[in-house]
Amino acid sequence: MEQRFKENHIHDRSLMLCDRYSLGNGRWVRADAQDLLQTEPTPDQWCGTRYPIWMKEPPPETGSEEVERDACVVGLQDSCAETLPIKIKKCNDYNVYYLTPPASCYKAYCFRTPPTDVVERPVVRLKFVRVEGKTAMQELQFACSFTAKEFDYYYQVTWYIDDEPLVMKDAVQNEFIRNTDLGYDDKDKTKGYLKLGINIKCSVRLKEVPDGVPGPFSEISKNFFAGIQVMSTRVNIKRDKPEGHIEVKLTVPFGCPFMPDGSVENCGLDIEMNVPRDPEKCSSIIKSAKTLISQGKNCGFRIFQTDWDKKVTLPIAFIDMPEYDLVLPDSPDGAFRIGMITGQKEGSPEWSGIELQDVYVHVFT
Repeated sequence: MEQRFKENHIHDRSLMLCDRYSLGNGRWVRADAQDLLQTEPTPDQWCGTRYPIWMKEPPPETGSEEVERDACVVGLQDSCAETLPIKIKKCNDYNVYYLTPPASCYKAYCFRTPPTDVVERPVVRLKFVRVEGKTAMQELQFACSFTAKEFDYYYQVTWYIDDEPLVMKDAVQNEFIRNTDLGYDDKDKTKGYLKLGINIKCSVRLKEVPDGVPGPFSEISKNFFAGIQVMSTRVNIKRDKPEGHIEVKLTVPFGCPFMPDGSVENCGLDIEMNVPRDPEKCSSIIKSAKTLISQGKNCGFRIFQTDWDKKVTLPIAFIDMPEYDLVLPDSPDGAFRIGMITGQKEGSPEWSGIELQDVYVHVFT
């Protein structure tokens, strides 16, 4: 197969490839990391023979599907002087071909090798796009940013969410690279993110044609956490000086509605907190804000969009009074657990009900 690439020029007939005898009456062929050429060869593309054979139609898209296609034999005056029936079956990462031998020499099937170029390590960047609806909203999207190659390749981006390669975009040329951005999808996790508070990475590989064999993946981008970071997950409070604080910070902005005049409303994101009354009921799993109301003291705070990139400091205090009826934890580390969860954000379900890291408050004398 290494001699069948389209740029292989052979002028010595004794060295030219001929599939009249090598295929018998026809046989299945697997070409590792290669595919039958799907574009018409130019006059200077010989594929190691004199009359290349190429496939006029694309291979199947569905796994395990077997299809019949016509292969074209290049002639002196025509790029498809005759046709040969072939079969193609799509497997996991490659295609297999049932190739019919040509009637004469020097005719041979032309295979396309994958690109060897590798894109430099990409960077995850964020942006807002306007999404129309009953009320137009800002939607947070992520772009896999990289330097394009000089050659006219197609770029295929794979998105990793919490280290799982969940979203693979269609291969596109550089001018349509925005189509590879990662956006919100409320139904299918293979098409977009369902909820924020996630780790995002991306990688890119090259193709010569959209359905062609891909080259190697680029190095995976650095991890990008998109959500709310709890800066202080452990807080120490003295009983005789019972004050401390919790710090949180957003790593990405949240979207807001557009006003009729085209401006953006300065909406807010609520974060609700809860301290269980009884440490025995203290669970690391917060089901929803509603279930917390009957389990302990609730409070919260609001972050406005214009302040999204500022660190929020929330003061906390241990109030040692009978009416609060707080039971000191009878646990090895003697810590209260403060649970935090985002409230329901209208128009932005990706920001609703996000569970933050627990904060453990230690009260000591």
